[in-house]
Amino acid sequence: GLSPPRTMAAASRSWASLGALAYSNLVNPQRATTLACVMPWSLTQTRTAMKKAAGSTKNGRSSEPKYLGMKVGDGEKVWPGRIIAKQNGYRWHPGFNVGVGKNYTLYALEH
Repeated sequence: GLSPPRTMAAASRSWASLGALAYSNLVNPQRATTLACVMPWSLTQTRTAMKKAAGSTKNGRSSEPKYLGMKVGDGEKVWPGRIIAKQNGYRWHPGFNVGVGKNYTLYALEH
């Protein structure tokens, strides 16, 4: 096997001879040898990340709150137009002097 060169000049000569060997393998395929085990370190190095990559999150898709429910207490006096309850569908049905909005909001019609 190849031992590591002791000086830079020796290193450049040894890698230059490997380049010539690779060229000779291209010219004469019958004389081909394996160069995978003797590749220079600078050609096979990999860079590592300096910052951790940000992962994707499974959160952050909640809808806005709808603020449904009763808006006045039991026995509380209301004036006309005052919202009594907000709801989706008819959870509570309107009684006397109570109107219903397009989104099923219950509101007072009279005092």
